[in-house]
Amino acid sequence: MNKIKLNNGLSLPQLGFGTYKITDEEILDKLLPKAVDLGYGLLDTASYYNNERAIGDCICRHTLFGKLKVCTKIWPKDYGRDQTLYSIEKSMKNLRLDKLEGLFLHWPSEDFEESWKALEEVYEEGLCNFIAVSNFHKQHLEKLFVHANIKPAIDQLETHPLLQQKDMKEYLSQHNIQLEAWSPLARSVEKLTDTAVIEEIASKYHKSPQQIVIRWHIEEGNILIPKTSKLERLEENKEVFDFSLSREDHNKIAKLDSGIRVSQDPEDENWLKEIREK
Repeated sequence: MNKIKLNNGLSLPQLGFGTYKITDEEILDKLLPKAVDLGYGLLDTASYYNNERAIGDCICRHTLFGKLKVCTKIWPKDYGRDQTLYSIEKSMKNLRLDKLEGLFLHWPSEDFEESWKALEEVYEEGLCNFIAVSNFHKQHLEKLFVHANIKPAIDQLETHPLLQQKDMKEYLSQHNIQLEAWSPLARSVEKLTDTAVIEEIASKYHKSPQQIVIRWHIEEGNILIPKTSKLERLEENKEVFDFSLSREDHNKIAKLDSGIRVSQDPEDENWLKEIREK
């Protein structure tokens, strides 16, 4: 498994797995031990996913402590220093962990500056290994930099061949912040194969379209957290380290960049206000 070095010296596995909408404890009970057996080390969740307790119970039941680097996110409804600290305490209790790998602010909604200060406190207390943000664009980060003593280690952004985030990636690189791709397969790989480009490349390498996209992320230097609830897909997603894409194929994928989102836009102020109440 490739490792990516963060701005605080910590190294993370480049390929993890996401747990968005996976709330069935029976599925998690099979998924997490299998992920450990396959060599996955990075798990992404969030308070908003409503599965932290199920994940924690599974970690405890299968004695997976120390075998998974667990990251979670604070939802905007819990922004503000005190509420953020309470949210972190609740997440750690639900996850059955006395230390987290990473803590993220989930969206750049109102009061995120105060919440960032809370994350800095928790980081300095040694309760997590890094602090980060999710869905922050340039203007959000510049606002954060005014108040922050510690820069985010990661910015988690919707990133896939249809939305390659080239400008944001360059900006993050200038500030030594790592891009982490969520929804790295655009939620449904069918969206990526409408043009047949990914399928053609997959046929060339005798790989699945999903594996081609994951390999593209790996070679782009992104950390990525594809979500799956299927054991066979968890295994397939990891079988991407035995080949490399040609420069020609990278160029073909680059031409798919069309700014198409499969989720919410961090520039949508109405959305940012709405999630304060969710």
